[in-house]
Order: sequence, then C-alpha cells, then structure tokens
Amino acid sequence: MRRLLVALAVTGFALAAIVPTARAEELAVAPGAGSQNDTFVFSGRGFRPGAQLEETYTAPNGTEFTTLASGLTPVVTVAADGTFSVSIVPARDFASIPFGVWEAEFCYDEDTCWDVGFTIVP
Repeated sequence: MRRLLVALAVTGFALAAIVPTARAEELAVAPGAGSQNDTFVFSGRGFRPGAQLEETYTAPNGTEFTTLASGLTPVVTVAADGTFSVSIVPARDFASIPFGVWEAEFCYDEDTCWDVGFTIVP
C-alpha cells in the first residue's frame, strides 16, 4: 500500500510539472500621468509569444490614433517570454495632443483587447 501511495504522489507531481499554468495577460503604463514631452512606457506580460498586437490611442475628445505622426501603424510583437514594451512621447507621436485622460488599447483582434488609461497634463 505504501508503494502505491508513493507512486501516486510521484505521478501527481510529474503531471503538475507538465500541465501549463494559466497566466492572465497584464498591461501597465508608467508614468500614469505626465506632460506631452514625457515618455510613457506601456508594458505587458503573460501575452501569447509571437503575437502581434495592434495599438490604438484614444484622446479625451474621442479622437483615435491608429497611425503615429511618423506615418507608422502602431503594432508590437510579443517576445518569446510573453512580454512587450512600447514607448511613446505624445508630442512626437501624435498629430495633436489634447490634455486629459487618454486610453491606450492593445488588441489581438477586434474582440480581444486590453486597455489602460494615462493622463497628459499641461
């Protein structure tokens, strides 16, 4: 009986080691508030490795920025460890910079998105 219990325990530990654990995606921004000339860093973890996320930035007046002032479409590729980091400087990256609470959204597709708010102050 003791051998059976030991065998079951070893099997349980072995199965636990190969079953992937679920990690929820996390999105953050730092700083949460800053001037139009500050660098805002958006970072994510727990995302699908290799996935491409489309970025959308929404101003307080509802204007959506899906293209940066440089003409580039904001897209980020998630690293092999499930992380990403994106930096923006509003004065450089957006055609106009209304002050107030903005929203940044990162999406796998139209239905799978994460958002975070940040504030641009005068």
